[in-house]
Amino acid sequence: MGHVTALANKLGEVGTRRPAVTEALRGSRAWAAWLQRVLRPRNELENVMRWACGRPSPADLAGADSDEAELAVRGRRAGLPGSGLASLPRIA
Repeated sequence: MGHVTALANKLGEVGTRRPAVTEALRGSRAWAAWLQRVLRPRNELENVMRWACGRPSPADLAGADSDEAELAVRGRRAGLPGSGLASLPRIA
């Protein structure tokens, strides 16, 4: 999500300098909906000035996307500990 967030923020930044970009973004209902529903909340979550002790609080992270499920699947495929394959007896 980080790359998409960065690209979307860059579009908004370019829009402040280029009227054609601003006009195109304002004319898009999909952009406006995504901006409200996804980008603004994501930017608030990633705003380090709001973090306690330099880290997001657990309440802030409750709705954040997590890569844990994806990493667990990759771990099972790679035979990493906890993947099921690691529990097989080793052949010496």
